[in-house]
Amino acid sequence: MIMHYADVDDRFGTPPLSADDLLVLLEVSRTGRYTTAARSLGLNHTTIARRIAALEAELGGRVLTRVGAGWVPTVLGERAVAAAEHIERAVAPLSGGAHDDRLSGEIRLTATDGFSGFIASPAMVALQRDHPGMSLAIVTGTRTASQQRTGTDLEVVVGRPQVGRAEAIQLGEYALGVYASRAYLEREGAPRTPEDLTGRPLVYFIESLLQVDVLDDARQAIPAMVDAVTSTNVYVHVMATRAGAGFGLLPAFLADPVDDLVRVLPGEIETRLPYWLVARPEALRRPGVAAFVRALHERMAEVRPALLGRGRALQEADRVHDVGVDQEERHDRQNPRDDERDGHQARRVDRPGVRAPAQLRNAAPQSLPERARDVPAVQRQQRDQVEDEEARR
Repeated sequence: MIMHYADVDDRFGTPPLSADDLLVLLEVSRTGRYTTAARSLGLNHTTIARRIAALEAELGGRVLTRVGAGWVPTVLGERAVAAAEHIERAVAPLSGGAHDDRLSGEIRLTATDGFSGFIASPAMVALQRDHPGMSLAIVTGTRTASQQRTGTDLEVVVGRPQVGRAEAIQLGEYALGVYASRAYLEREGAPRTPEDLTGRPLVYFIESLLQVDVLDDARQAIPAMVDAVTSTNVYVHVMATRAGAGFGLLPAFLADPVDDLVRVLPGEIETRLPYWLVARPEALRRPGVAAFVRALHERMAEVRPALLGRGRALQEADRVHDVGVDQEERHDRQNPRDDERDGHQARRVDRPGVRAPAQLRNAAPQSLPERARDVPAVQRQQRDQVEDEEARR
């Protein structure tokens, strides 16, 4: 059934306008392609082209222009898209049931590898619990923001974007640090100062292909190192560093959870980089897209300590302190009379896994038994550097 709206927008000339034609334009503006829009709407390419041509005849001007391999709305087309969105919202309750407020549809995202795996995918999983009809299609890449987002709803980039006809929203920051495998440090030795990294092998992005200025600046912030393994994919960086290729300049949220990676010089080498989200205003007005953006913000807040490299420092501190607490508890159980003579009540562990009181974990390092302090020199140095850095902040 073809619906005609005589009052969709009085700027569009003499009615009637076909609501169906406007909705076809809306889908083409979202996908950037006639063929993709045709599959989404259950039509064929020829029908899409005929509907767009009819709409342009009714409006008296072009509504789409080709940019690269896709189509984007013209100024007139953007006005028509806004009208189409009003129609879409008006008929939405009829298609999903009067009392069904669940969202559905596909979100098309372009983002970096690390963000896609650590932030975007878990955010969509959380959203799908309430809206199982939602889905996410991700194209990964590390590049600057596109000036024409054909076929993409959202784009996430590293560094502040310079865009026109789009909205840019900062999502948060993440930390880059220098890491190496434990085996590599045992074989080659751990650097004690940043200057010790000069001439050492580096695992990072391919410099000639790197388009993001802030990622290039991060490399310039460390001493001159020699490329060992380079890749456009950050997960390759992690695996190559684990394999012992050299020192990796890695996101803390990807490297810290890996047991066989050690962060070196954490108090002296760290770069914080921002994640920015870019989208066309009409994309952000879609309920599904808006809900996903909220889910991204919630995920960023949830994992902020990991993004900033705080997770490993806290884990190491807990581990060292817990070793000391275990020693003290074992001593108390074995020597109850000594405790009574000293006026102390013996501490007891009622079940495995019970954490020691916070005041014990926060005890001064000199109060811990010798075993607690007997950690490898590299880890001890890292812990001291992290504590110094936290104190300066």
